[in-house]
Amino acid sequence: MVKSKVRFDGLDVAAMVAHWNRTALGRRIINIYNGPNGDTYLFKLDKLQSKSETSNLLLLLESGIRFHSTQQEFENPGMPSPFCSKLRKHLRGLRLEQVQQLGNQDRVVMLVVGSGEAQRHSLILELYA
Repeated sequence: MVKSKVRFDGLDVAAMVAHWNRTALGRRIINIYNGPNGDTYLFKLDKLQSKSETSNLLLLLESGIRFHSTQQEFENPGMPSPFCSKLRKHLRGLRLEQVQQLGNQDRVVMLVVGSGEAQRHSLILELYA
């Protein structure tokens, strides 16, 4: 019996950062949604024009646990939380410019969105219990 991994370690973070740098960089954030619980957020990214893709990319961030990409559709939970509204206000419409693991074996990820000083934002995701 194979169990799915619940929490990421430093090696998992490094692998997912490399994957996101290949598949998600340069995509524009269409919208941000609350996930099924209070610590989960879904970032809906547009299709890349240079590739023949059939759907948008969803980035799932579970604070303190893991992050990954998916193409599975989720139903909109309705009214966004105050933090989700704040993320929408500052990040919607900007491009994902950089995904970086902070520290060599650390479980901290920095997402850089937007370019230029006026529109550049960093989002820090900590994967600690």
